[in-house]
Amino acid sequence: MATTYFNDTKLNPFGEIKKLPLQANGVTSSAYSIHLETPLDEKHDWKEVGVVGNDYLLVPNQNVVDMVHEMTDKSDMEWQENRTFFNGRQFMYSMTTNDITAEVAVGDTVGLGIAAWNSYNGSRNLSYSFFANRLACLNGMTSKVHFFDRRFKHDNTSVEWAKELEGIVNVMHNASQNLVDFAGACKGLNEIGRLNTLELSTIRSKYIPGLPVTIFGKIMDKYLMESDYEEQTGWDFLNASTNLLWHNKKGTAADYDNNQYITDGLLEYAKERDSWKAASI
Repeated sequence: MATTYFNDTKLNPFGEIKKLPLQANGVTSSAYSIHLETPLDEKHDWKEVGVVGNDYLLVPNQNVVDMVHEMTDKSDMEWQENRTFFNGRQFMYSMTTNDITAEVAVGDTVGLGIAAWNSYNGSRNLSYSFFANRLACLNGMTSKVHFFDRRFKHDNTSVEWAKELEGIVNVMHNASQNLVDFAGACKGLNEIGRLNTLELSTIRSKYIPGLPVTIFGKIMDKYLMESDYEEQTGWDFLNASTNLLWHNKKGTAADYDNNQYITDGLLEYAKERDSWKAASI
């Protein structure tokens, strides 16, 4: 089921967007104001959502969605809309397919997803990346280590970005092996068994030290208290984390960054833990 998260319900992510030169005392500035049409707001017609430089390449969110659809349509796979996020500045749109899957444990399968990002204020690169979608709970798991991503600057050096994305169909099929490798790494987390206090302390201090305390506390509360994670394995800990961050109805762009940070940190822990065990034999 597709989910839409708009932090500001008065803003239409697909409204008309324009870049206007800024002026002060009759002098034209080198900066430009980005204005978004706001038909959902009865008091205003337009709202400033960013200030950028003259060479900023403004890409409408609808163009990003259209490009994702064009790519998935060419893949010979069946894709479904997954998630739309917009806060007036950053935008994310994702789709998933069950035609490419891999098994972490018996009956616990992950599928492939693709996400595209855009921004109207220069805070996010125009980009696309793949991710894993756990079918049991539809948690998205993003990773810099295990999945391909491509970023474009919002300037004239990326003016041909749409043409470059035409080659993504080949990358999609290669991503099937990335998903298998990702599931294999997740098996290592699942095989750890119940995490003890020392392991949790090691994970927190060495593998996800930059995670905000409030987010870590919410994850621990979910991990320890909810029945979905009663075995309390490393895999459970990852799923408690991604469930919180991927399904947050008041989510922020930082939630997606933290998702990636936790996923890569936990999988690195499982990998190094296996190395320690092998060295001690």
